Amino acid sequence: MKKGTASLLAALILGLIGGVIRAYELMYAFDHDTQLLVHWSPLTIALGALTLAAALCVGLFARGAAPSEPGKAAPSAVWKLAMLLATAFLIASLVFDALSLAENFAMSRLMYILLTILACVGLGGIYASSSRRKFSPTTGFYFTIVVFWCCYTLVLDFWEHAANPVLLSFLYTMFTLIFLTLSVFSVAGFFFDRRNVRRSLFYSGIGVYFSLLSLLAFGLYSLLNQSSAVLQTAEPSWATLCRLAFAFLFMTCLSIGVGSGLYTPMDFAKPAQALSPSDDEGEEAAAAPALPDEDQTEKSPDNDESSGGPAPA
Repeated sequence: MKKGTASLLAALILGLIGGVIRAYELMYAFDHDTQLLVHWSPLTIALGALTLAAALCVGLFARGAAPSEPGKAAPSAVWKLAMLLATAFLIASLVFDALSLAENFAMSRLMYILLTILACVGLGGIYASSSRRKFSPTTGFYFTIVVFWCCYTLVLDFWEHAANPVLLSFLYTMFTLIFLTLSVFSVAGFFFDRRNVRRSLFYSGIGVYFSLLSLLAFGLYSLLNQSSAVLQTAEPSWATLCRLAFAFLFMTCLSIGVGSGLYTPMDFAKPAQALSPSDDEGEEAAAAPALPDEDQTEKSPDNDESSGGPAPA
């Protein structure tokens, strides 16, 4: 098994475990009446330890991953399906945002909807370039559009929770958006001569862990919570859930693509080769003017006599 694949599998397994712990933390480690955190909760400590273990595990697997051979990989069926589903969830979040905008208009939300439309166009360009294996700097521009969308989403998410004094109530959702931004930005660098396989695998792997943890925790909390009081941050909007699903699927695509060498085309994988000493000498010899041979420059006696004029009688 490739270590790039191992990092993704480790993120998925630990994300499933973390989602269960997070769901019980939302139910029992928070006071649902005051919306405040119960200090030194064992569930909070256990989830923090698991997150640290996930970071170390994914980091070790990503560090040991060797760069894949460029020009050999092709988009797999799993990659194509995940990419199509990610685009569908982003479009679904766009629809929910448009419906909320119709009820409560805000210029920041209108700008966000326009940027989401551009991000959907960027995803289409990424899918087309990857499917045809025809990469160019334009592909990096498509990734950059998604990076701008991630940054704006992160700003809006923090603005919505700015008044919340309990950071742990929305921390893992924010970590999902942070590592989504970092992973997309890192993969975009592949098309601008900034290729780093290990760093991209680490960012995307940790992002998969946080996104899966958040999605599973929200779902289990809705199913298992029997209390009449509800933790507000544990009941996100449908648009937020769609964005989390998009983040999970898209970072899974990034991890698969980086690990398999999909985003490492031949044109971008060959660095400029430094000239060897023999090449330098050959080029200098070719550039230097041809010098006459020393034996030819030595004048013979006949030449001396001819150059000095006729001999005396």
